[in-house]
Parts: sequence; C-alpha cells; structure tokens
Amino acid sequence: MMSATIRFATTDDVDQITQLLVANSAAKGGALYGSYSTAKVSGWLQRTSPTVVAIVEGQVVAVLFSASRDAVSAAPVRAMLQAYPGQPDAWIYGPVCIDASQRGKQLLSALVKELKTAMNGREGLLFINENNPRSIRAHQRLGMPVVAEFTLEQQRFVVMTA
Repeated sequence: MMSATIRFATTDDVDQITQLLVANSAAKGGALYGSYSTAKVSGWLQRTSPTVVAIVEGQVVAVLFSASRDAVSAAPVRAMLQAYPGQPDAWIYGPVCIDASQRGKQLLSALVKELKTAMNGREGLLFINENNPRSIRAHQRLGMPVVAEFTLEQQRFVVMTA
C-alpha cells in the first residue's frame, strides 16, 4: 500500500483540489455541501490560513481547508457561528474531502493533526450535514464533540469543535 504525503497546499494544487471537491459535491451525488470552481479554490488557497492536502502517487487525494472567522461569509458558516460562536480566536475548519478510494486509511486523522499543529491549539469550528453520519462518526472518533445544531435551507447540520 502506498502511503500518503501530508503537506500544506500550494497554488499548483488548485486544479486537483477542485476536481476532488467537484467529484464529491452534492451535485454529483456526494455529501460535500456547496459548489466549487477553480476560482473559488484558488481564492481559498490565497488566504493566510493553511490548507492541508494528502498526496498519493502525485495526486491530491484529500484536502482540509481552514479559514479565519473574518475571511468567511458563506451562509452555512454564519449559521454555524450563530448556533455556536466558539472562542474569540477560533478558526473555521473545512471543508474536508477525502477521495472515496482513500477513506478509512487514517488520512482524516493525519490532515487534522497537521492543521491543529499549525493552529497552535486554538479551537476549530466545523459543521456537518446530519445526512452524512459517516463523517460525523469519523470526526467523533478523533475526539471532536457535537456542540450545537442548526438548520439551513431545510437541512440539519451539527456543529463540532476540533
């Protein structure tokens, strides 16, 4: 089995990250909330908050984004912060996406460990659609508790802390 390289994303990764996100989006039958374009992903990578990727055989197979609270204005993030504001210096965790062929291989744990180290122990805030119990369980296995819930566009989400 080929092991993954965990590293911070660069602008050279934009196309592969975008392809991964689109392939796993709700529009394509996946569980990832939102829509993704090369321009959007490029903008995210230009933020000062780190993005972590897992690389296997030269391909991005997993990604975990982060953002400062003031860098994100998307409706789900605003709803999450209203349901649970977290610590004043908390950061926004996600989205996270792991290629279906790589799930169950401890990549989530490796991505989270790298990002939490970069965030110096500050609280991370994330939301997951209740229709994605596998992701909720995976995050709970890493010790992330559910701290709140919210509804947006008739969908229920849980709020967790990293």
